[in-house]
Amino acid sequence: MKNKIVLSAAIAAMIAPSAFAQSLTGASVSGDYRSYFGDDADGSSFSLEGGAEVSLGNNFAVSANLSFGKDDDSDADYTNGTLHAIYMVSPGAAVAGFVSRDSTDSANSTNYGVEFGGRSNTARYEIYYGATDLTGDNVTDEDLTIFGASFDVQVASGFSVGLGYESFTGLSGRRADTGALIEDVTYSDTSIIARYNVVPNASVYGKLGKIAGNAFEGDTTFFTEDDVRYFGVGAEFTFGGQRGPIFGERTLSGFGF
Repeated sequence: MKNKIVLSAAIAAMIAPSAFAQSLTGASVSGDYRSYFGDDADGSSFSLEGGAEVSLGNNFAVSANLSFGKDDDSDADYTNGTLHAIYMVSPGAAVAGFVSRDSTDSANSTNYGVEFGGRSNTARYEIYYGATDLTGDNVTDEDLTIFGASFDVQVASGFSVGLGYESFTGLSGRRADTGALIEDVTYSDTSIIARYNVVPNASVYGKLGKIAGNAFEGDTTFFTEDDVRYFGVGAEFTFGGQRGPIFGERTLSGFGF
């Protein structure tokens, strides 16, 4: 609860009127609830995210995101802060570099990489690629990479649909039965989303997704994690002429929330 209060206050501060209001190009606050189902999955989670983007002039900008997520059944939670250094290639599209920090009860990670994205009144899209330094209890030295892509496009007045994909890759180990090296373990989260704009700066959405994993021994896929499916609902409020910041959080610990 304390984390939620601190995060909510920080998000409010990010979007509050200030001496920099004329430079604020976009801000947003969103909340998401998910219910998981599958052969070995039964639970739910909640997440809250806020972000703001500020223009520095001469096509440069910076943005920040704060997020919090909690698994209702295991009481596991994470917090994330992300910073983006942005160059606007056009009024609605940008390239950027990002760095972020995840914190959980048992591990922390620093994530960094590059990204490209855009936003308009009728569409939004993002793609990013990065690396992760993971530290914590029982954490081995692993080279992890993170990747994500998403788009959301208006299909009728007030309605939009989209697709999202996020993954992390790089875990390794040995098979218990043969001792063979396991490489390129990848977990992915693939989703479809339908959104309705209640008013121009506020929307509600539903999301259906699947979390899966696989690994390779040489060129052979030998490990496929049982899929976990989920249904989510959420709401988003945006501010500024850009309808929110172009880029969102970049997280490893928040994967699947």
